[in-house]
Amino acid sequence: MRTPDGKETAQRLAREKLTHLVRRLLQAWKEPLSHFSQMISHHQELSNDSLHRAMQISNMVHELEIGVEKVTEKF
Repeated sequence: MRTPDGKETAQRLAREKLTHLVRRLLQAWKEPLSHFSQMISHHQELSNDSLHRAMQISNMVHELEIGVEKVTEKF
């Protein structure tokens, strides 16, 4: 997946293209985060903090994806 190589390049992209790219990046993270969360939940040697943090990140990605979808609907 090609992404802008810097802030200035990203700012020059059309809003629709940038939003589409953000959605694709979020979708690309969804499966690995889910897999990671499942894997660490089975490792007893990891602290509850690690599991909690993984779940927080997964939830944040999900919430961000919902927000980006709402913005996309306005285009």
